[in-house]
Amino acid sequence: MDRLGVLMSACQAVNTDKVTERKKQLDIIQRELLAKHVLEGLDTTTREKHSGRDEKIFTWDTLFLVAKDYMWKELATLQKAKSTATTQKKQQDLLAVHLELLIEHPKNFDCLLIAETICGLSRGVCEFCDPQARHILPKMLPFFADIKNEKSNFIINKIVKAATALCGQLAYDNRIGVCKFGEDVAKSLLWLLANSPADYLKHSVIEFLQVQMMCHHPGGARTAQEGAMAHDWDEWKSQLRKMYEVIYIQLQELQRQGKFLSNSELHGRQISWCDDFFCLAADVCQQMFADHASIVDVTQTSFMDAESGCTAAKKRRLQSGCRDLWSLFVPSQCPFHPEAIPFLSAFLHHHQLPEDYQPPVMGCVHQAYEGNYPLRLQLIDWLLPNQKDASDCSPQIIINTPSAELAHLLLCLCMRDTMGATSSYASTALHPLEDIFLKNSFIIPVYDSLKQEKKASTSERISSCLTGVYDKMISAIVQQTRLVLEQPKEAGRIEIFAWYASFIGNIMSEFLDVLSESSEIASILNDLLKKITQLFPDMKISAMDSVLIHLADLFHLCSSDKCLARLIHSATPDELLKKIMFLVFDAEKCTGNNNGSVRLTSCDFDDFDVDGNDVGTDQPDSEDSSSGLQSDHEGLLSTSMLSSKDAKRLRAVSLLCEWCCHGDGEKRIPPVMTKLLDLVDGEKDWFDVEEAFSLQAFQCLVEGLCSPVCSPSKDAIETLIQSMQISGKFHHTDPTIASAILNLMSVMLKRLNDSGEETTSNAYGNLKRLLMAFYKLSKDSLPSQCRESLANCMFTFVQLDPMANSADDGRLEICQILPDFLLDLSHRVRMTMAANMHCILMEEADQCPVAVFESVNTVIQEVLQLPRRMTVEEQKDALLCRRSSCLRALAAVSCLCPALEKHAIFAMLVPENNFTTSDVCKVLEQLVTQLEYPNLAALVGAHMPYFAHEWLLCKYSLDEFPCRMIGLKTAEDFYRTYQAVLVPAVIMNTDATSLDVIAKVLKISPENLLQQNISKVVVHIFPFFSQAAKNATSEHQVKQAYKCYELVKEFIDEELVEAASNEHLEDIVVDVLLRLQDQELMASSRKWRSLEMAPNSPALSLNMVMSTLEYLTAEGPLVAALGLRQDGMWRVLMSLLQEVFHTHRPHVRLRCLSAFGLFVRQLLKEFHSALSGNCAFVLRSIIHFTLLLLKPADHSDTNLGNYTFDINCLCCDLLTETCAVAVQTQPQDVSRHLSEIVSQILPHAIQENSKFSCKFSFMRAV
Repeated sequence: MDRLGVLMSACQAVNTDKVTERKKQLDIIQRELLAKHVLEGLDTTTREKHSGRDEKIFTWDTLFLVAKDYMWKELATLQKAKSTATTQKKQQDLLAVHLELLIEHPKNFDCLLIAETICGLSRGVCEFCDPQARHILPKMLPFFADIKNEKSNFIINKIVKAATALCGQLAYDNRIGVCKFGEDVAKSLLWLLANSPADYLKHSVIEFLQVQMMCHHPGGARTAQEGAMAHDWDEWKSQLRKMYEVIYIQLQELQRQGKFLSNSELHGRQISWCDDFFCLAADVCQQMFADHASIVDVTQTSFMDAESGCTAAKKRRLQSGCRDLWSLFVPSQCPFHPEAIPFLSAFLHHHQLPEDYQPPVMGCVHQAYEGNYPLRLQLIDWLLPNQKDASDCSPQIIINTPSAELAHLLLCLCMRDTMGATSSYASTALHPLEDIFLKNSFIIPVYDSLKQEKKASTSERISSCLTGVYDKMISAIVQQTRLVLEQPKEAGRIEIFAWYASFIGNIMSEFLDVLSESSEIASILNDLLKKITQLFPDMKISAMDSVLIHLADLFHLCSSDKCLARLIHSATPDELLKKIMFLVFDAEKCTGNNNGSVRLTSCDFDDFDVDGNDVGTDQPDSEDSSSGLQSDHEGLLSTSMLSSKDAKRLRAVSLLCEWCCHGDGEKRIPPVMTKLLDLVDGEKDWFDVEEAFSLQAFQCLVEGLCSPVCSPSKDAIETLIQSMQISGKFHHTDPTIASAILNLMSVMLKRLNDSGEETTSNAYGNLKRLLMAFYKLSKDSLPSQCRESLANCMFTFVQLDPMANSADDGRLEICQILPDFLLDLSHRVRMTMAANMHCILMEEADQCPVAVFESVNTVIQEVLQLPRRMTVEEQKDALLCRRSSCLRALAAVSCLCPALEKHAIFAMLVPENNFTTSDVCKVLEQLVTQLEYPNLAALVGAHMPYFAHEWLLCKYSLDEFPCRMIGLKTAEDFYRTYQAVLVPAVIMNTDATSLDVIAKVLKISPENLLQQNISKVVVHIFPFFSQAAKNATSEHQVKQAYKCYELVKEFIDEELVEAASNEHLEDIVVDVLLRLQDQELMASSRKWRSLEMAPNSPALSLNMVMSTLEYLTAEGPLVAALGLRQDGMWRVLMSLLQEVFHTHRPHVRLRCLSAFGLFVRQLLKEFHSALSGNCAFVLRSIIHFTLLLLKPADHSDTNLGNYTFDINCLCCDLLTETCAVAVQTQPQDVSRHLSEIVSQILPHAIQENSKFSCKFSFMRAV
């Protein structure tokens, strides 16, 4: 056999299914193709075939077909086999190689193919990797620098898209690098925007510039203090001026085009890149108009080549300001257009309507308006024109009008305060990039307030509605809708009926509190849905998408209000539901699995099988799988993967899920749910885990049926969890699907938390096993977006199950895993962890939260250590990101964990963490607002004893304390403000040197300084002296107390100490009482009590407080000693009450109230002695102020748990004990207060199921 025959035989044998045999035959083919006479033979046979001599001979064409079949078979084998992870470094290296090839390509090389490959690789790197800017962006710069010489717009478009995707992903961790790249290439891209005629290329350039605007000016920030950033501000401002010039020229061009268009042509004209262009224009103008300049200097030849040899560039001036730009595109007439609705909504959000203004010419108004609010009436007629007069309003314009926005705009016009009505609607969410950048700069609060705005009551809504304007609007809607219903039943009008049904539903939603029972609106909705039902079978395929979208908008309203849901349910015909359900279960589509699909098998889930591919499915054959290969880089969750029929089916599934909301009492909802669940039930053979529709329908069902307003059955939840497990096993290597499954798990966990105990018994365990399986892959296989979803899911699990009730024995607890996310390399994951840092403290009640925080603080210090081998720009980015994430973590702990509030703030101040003064000041100012302190001084003053004690314990000197971080300018201000705290701290630390430093700065002698603060010093010493006599404390603490007392005596004589202590006895008693830490109360209360803030050091137990009070008055009882002093009891009582009423933190109030109760009980013991004539005063004070502390029976605190019950119970105990003692000795005095007592406590005592009604048994007897 000749060599060509050997080649033919190898090509025939290479088609085998055996991988080893294919490799063997491929080696033969490669060897034979190296022979010169084989190549000559192929050339000869190819020429003979083209000449028509013999069509069956072996040619080059045959060889290429063999190579094509071989490639498809190998791709199918790779798809069928286990996923082998390509390392992130290899993927980035592959992208870098292609970028180098694009820059230095051989002559006649197909650069378009390389550009498409780069675009696909860029999206893949962003999805599957955590890319680094220094490995990719510099290799793109040569292409953009020479972009004017590139003739193919398609190649440019692909590279710009790749750069946009990479910048959007890289900016989270490499913001400075992305800003530098944008500043380097902006000039070339602006040249493209100004000179390219291709709209698709302009659209890509605008998308890139929008990403750069988000990186440089997130949320419209103008300065670095507001969150803006640039690598070179001069260069970026120059590019902004050039950008403004391009925008100005484009607006002039749009104005010239609009002058030659009629109204109908103006409505129909759509510019593909117009929306994004105007968004970019608004962002640029916000920066350009910041200085209120009226003229912008630009260079006319700013985009010309420097090498072209042109003369010096001419400069010209452009008019600047919103007024000048406004004149470019505002037409002389104002016909109705859908885009006018968001404009009016934005206007009403920021400005009140000029009520009496009547324009001289208004094209759509044909009658005079008399009476009040003429402008509102004109706008209603303009928004709801009569069908006979609205010649410009074509059906297409009506369908494109956003019904929800139109309904809300009409609500604003009917309310007295238009700005108040639009406040919640007009708010827009930030892009994730802008959100994280503003969080880095602490522009966004460190923790969202838990307090929610109170919704206006029904009576308030009705009273604020303008009756005349409302009646006019309802009349116009009814008239317009009736005209539509009276028109002939044509299948082509079903879109208009569907839009009006959505519009009427939104009107009902906005005016639900105002609509009267006799209103025609509900009956009109019923008629519209009947019309849709009649025309549904004859509907054109082109109209189906629009109809389903409008019906989805209508049914979505079922989730907003229970009453509205009942109205929509009653108006929906049974036949319409059947037709929509038939669309979901299309007979041609849902006939069971094909041979090539993946069948689900019932298997017990344990973990992902990383080593093999056993996922509980029957894998398809390679021949069947080849048809599923996609050349474009799209995931199964992308809508572009759906056929037109499947897209319609998915919309039908979505709107049916929406219709099932608030279905209590609706008999049709359970059958609809059961039928929909057949789509994801493995036993029905309709759920194909490799099919895009099946996965997207599953996602839709979980989000819809597991929402808080739906009530799925136990079987439904089990079916969804089983499908979730199988999907997770099969697609755990796909980041997009894995992230979606983790997000769906969070939704499912929240649903389980609202379900009964029977439903959640096994579900929590099943979901936790799936969660832990993803965690085992997180370090090596999951990209940052997946790890972020994993962290969020774990936080949800811990928040809903903080005591680990559903934990399995032998498995790693989730609470122990959470701190690892703060060490993640991705800034997005670290910020997610920072916002949920408090979750790690919601563990078993017997674990000390301070010990947990110490471990977290160790992790934070590790995060702040930068990795090696970083460029200067990367170090800046990394330091900024890591500092912001750590500060936000500490701030979150401060907001939600009272026990660790002072620990977290102190961690911000220590030098080791190296936080900047400006960042700490921003965080502390936000904590003042979040924690409701009156000012920064109050926040710092509440914790300064702890700060000073810990600062000295860490061996820092006081002159190193960061005064500016706490709002003080100099060390003298610091010492003077907090000397009463600092002097006891240095004495307890036996630091005489620091005492001399403080005295020197304050220009006072150490003796006088110590004597002024002796009452604060002895509070730290006497408790241990009192315990030493009883041998009830540790020997070390007693020795330290004596050592400190010896230091005091070096400056002051012992007689002076005793005299000063006696002089300030009341202050010392109050200070000792306020350091009470009632362990019994904490042990008897709920788990949050273990997270309450301890008093400042030294925290004293009940026994230590009592022994200290006895030590202070060794000659007799405390009450007797105070009675001998002028106003002694009154001063102590009022000082304690002042602390109770002045604190705004409920847990601190509870602790101060415990101290007040302890002192009251000491007074009650001596009540028989008439308290030196103060009985009446003491009784009146106790009763009056205790009743003031009683909260209403329906009152509850929302920010730190329900402390009202504990405070009320403690107050009732005090009242009961006081009256029980006083009624024996002072019955007349008690009778004077009896009416006041009864009027205050009776609502609590008679309340049904009152938790503390039993505490009033004695009061009832009285």
